[in-house]
Amino acid sequence: MRIPWLTSVLIGLVTALAFSTPALGADPDSLSVRITSLSPTVLTGDTTITLTGTASNPSKSPWTSVHAYLVMPKRPYTNRVQLQDALASDSAYVGERIVDTDRFAIIGDLEPGEEREFTIRVPSKEIGLSHADGVFPVGVHLVATNSRGERNPQSQARDVTLLPSINSDVPSVKTTLVWPFVETWPIDKVNPKEIAQSVTGGQLQRYLEAAKATPVSSRTLLIDPALLDSLEAIADDAEAHDIDADVAQAMRVWNADLVALSQKSDTWIVGYARPDFLRFFSSAGAPRITDVIQKSTQEAAERHKISGKTVVWPAQGDSTAALLNFVAGNKTDLAIVAPTRLNNWSQTDGSVVSTQTGSSAQPLLAASPLRLVHAQADTSFFVQHTLSTATLSSLELAGNPKARSDAVTLVNPRWDPQVDQLKPLLSLLSAENASSFLSPVTLGASVTAPQSSVSVKKTTSAKSFPKERSHLTAQLESISSLVSDVNLEPGASLENDRQVARSVALRWRGENAAVQSGIAKAIQDKQAFLGKITLEAPATITLSGQEGAFPLTIRNGTGAPIRVSLTLEADVAGITFAKAPVVRVEPGSSYTMTVSANLGSQVAATMTAQLTSETGTAFGKPSAFVLRSSNVGQFVWIAMAAAMLLVVAAGIRRFLRRRNTGTDTPPSTESDDRG
Repeated sequence: MRIPWLTSVLIGLVTALAFSTPALGADPDSLSVRITSLSPTVLTGDTTITLTGTASNPSKSPWTSVHAYLVMPKRPYTNRVQLQDALASDSAYVGERIVDTDRFAIIGDLEPGEEREFTIRVPSKEIGLSHADGVFPVGVHLVATNSRGERNPQSQARDVTLLPSINSDVPSVKTTLVWPFVETWPIDKVNPKEIAQSVTGGQLQRYLEAAKATPVSSRTLLIDPALLDSLEAIADDAEAHDIDADVAQAMRVWNADLVALSQKSDTWIVGYARPDFLRFFSSAGAPRITDVIQKSTQEAAERHKISGKTVVWPAQGDSTAALLNFVAGNKTDLAIVAPTRLNNWSQTDGSVVSTQTGSSAQPLLAASPLRLVHAQADTSFFVQHTLSTATLSSLELAGNPKARSDAVTLVNPRWDPQVDQLKPLLSLLSAENASSFLSPVTLGASVTAPQSSVSVKKTTSAKSFPKERSHLTAQLESISSLVSDVNLEPGASLENDRQVARSVALRWRGENAAVQSGIAKAIQDKQAFLGKITLEAPATITLSGQEGAFPLTIRNGTGAPIRVSLTLEADVAGITFAKAPVVRVEPGSSYTMTVSANLGSQVAATMTAQLTSETGTAFGKPSAFVLRSSNVGQFVWIAMAAAMLLVVAAGIRRFLRRRNTGTDTPPSTESDDRG
C-alpha cells in the first residue's frame, strides 16, 4: 500500500516535484509494492512501456492470486499542480487500469514475509496514449485474495512513478545535479564500523560513484569539511574501533577521491558540521561562534585541499529575512532555501534567485532534497523525477518568454543510488548528446546569471536555542578560546574550534538534552585542564630595598606544553610591577619566574598573583602573599639613633647654659624657700 506522500517535501509540484517515494509495509495487514524501473525513461512516439517492481507480503497472513496491473491516463499532465494533485493522495485519480490479457503480471501466492519480482509490458499504441508533451503518472496496483477468500478490486497496494513525454521540438532546460557531501549519521551515536562499511562497500561508496559518473558540465558538489575530518579520524584510530588496516586505507582513498573530484567540479563549501544558524544567530555570542565556524571551515578545507565558494544550508523551515541578513553579513556566497520559505515564488522564477539584504542581493538556491528511501527503486524514481521536472520546465519556457524554469535537483545525501540505473539520465546530460532537451549547467554558472528577486518570510515556527543552551554554548566558546591560547599541543587549538562548531550542528535538532550534557562535559574537561596549572608563592617575600625582584613558581600538571604569563596586583596604591614575560612550561615541569616590583613609599602590602594566557585572560586560583621591604628594620634603628641624639643634644644645651653664668660652683641641694 502506498503511504501518503510527505507534503512537507512535496513543496508542491509548484516548486520542483520534490516528494518522497512510498515506503514498504505501510499497512501490516496488507501487501506492499514498489516500482524498481520504468522503460523508456522518456516517451517519444509509440513504444512498449516496461515496468518492473517487487511485491511483498509484510503481513502475518498469506495472500493468493496476486496480480499487478499498470495504471496510467491517456493524456499527459502539463502543469505541476495538476500532477501534484494526482500524486499527493492515495485516492486521487492516476489513470485507467490495463486489464487486458497478457498486459498484467500474474505474481501468484505470497506467504508472510515473501517477496517476488514482476514485469509488466504494455505497448503504448494499445492504450491509445496521446502524443502530446507532458508527464504521465504511471502507477501499479496489486489485486489479491486474502486468507478469508475476499478479493478487493480496488487494490491492496499501490505505487506510482512518472513518465515524461516529449514528441515535439521543445526549449532546452538548464539541468543541474547538486551532490551534498555532509555527515548524515546520528551525531550522538556515531558507529565507526558502520561508517567504515558505508565508505568501503555501502551507501557512501555508491553515492560518490554516482557523483563521479555525473557529467562535469552538470555536476555541482557541496562539501562539508567535517565529513572528511570524521572519516580521517576513524581511519587514523582504526585499531581502537576494531577496523582492519585495509578498510582504514580504503577510507583514506575515499577521501582522496572526493578531494580529486572536487578539484574538477563546481564545488561549494558548507560551514563546518552544517551549523544550525537559526537557533543561535540572534544570541549575543553569535559573532564569536560564527568566527570559530568560519575558522574551522577554512582550516579544514585548506588542509584537505578543497576550495570553493561558501554556502549556508539551513533546515527546511528555518529561513527568514533576518537570518538571511545575518548570512549576507558574513559574506556567504549562496544560501539554500526551501521554496516554501519564499513569498510568491514559482518555478518560472528559476531555482537560483536573490533576495535584498541591506544594500546587497543575497543569492539563493530554492530547493529541497528528495526524501528517498529504497536504493534500487528510488534510483528509477530519481531519474523519472528529474526528467519530469525538466519536461514541465520546458513547457513553461515554451509558453512564457520571461520564464526562467530549470531542473536543479538537490540530491538527498542519505540516498543510496544504483549507478547503473542512473545511466539514462546521465546519458541525456552528456555533452555528446546533442539531441537531448536537457542543457547541462553547473550551479556556479546559474548563480552568475541574471536572477529573479524574491522576498523571504519574516517568521518561522522554529525556535532559538533555550537560554541554558545558549549560555553553555557561549561558555564553551569562551573557555575553548582560553585553552587554545594556553595549550601548545599540536592540533589542540583546531580541535577546540571544531568542538565549538559541532556543538551548534544542525544534526543536534531534537537532541537538546544530549547536546547540553555534552557541552557541559566539554566545559568541565577544559576547566580540569586549566586547574592542573598552578601558581605558587611564599607567604611572605622581603625585598632588599624599596624595589627588587622575587621568584614565583608556575607548575604544569597537564600532559601538554603550555604558554602562560601572570599579572600582579597590590591592595594599596603606589606599587608598580614590571610586565611579566610569557613563558613556555613543558608537561609535568615547573618554571620559576622572576618578577620585579617597586614599593614606592609603601613599606609592605598584600599582593595577588594571577595566571593569564598570552592574551591576558585570567584563569586558575589567585595566589596571595605579603611583599615588604627590608628597610623596615633600618627605620627602627634610625628612630633609636635619633632618640639618642636628642638626649645628647639636651645635655649639651644644659652644659652651655651653666658655662654662660660664669660659676663653677656645683648647684645647692637645699631648697629655696624665698617664695
